[in-house]
Amino acid sequence: AIGEVQNAKNFKLSSIASNDLKPGDILTKKDITFKKPGTGIPPAFIENYYGKEIVVEVKAGIPIKEEFFRWM
Repeated sequence: AIGEVQNAKNFKLSSIASNDLKPGDILTKKDITFKKPGTGIPPAFIENYYGKEIVVEVKAGIPIKEEFFRWM
């Protein structure tokens, strides 16, 4: 069962930083690309994060995670 869950993640797409981001940056569509595995925010939900402030340094190629943002 655990292996099946991991396999499913390997085939799903994830939102990935297409360039380096730093604290204070505001996420835009140009900052995101989509790649496997699906360990970050799914493409269907990333639009909810556009316009939000990044609060940590994120290197290009890293999956985008909810905890990278400031929610007000």
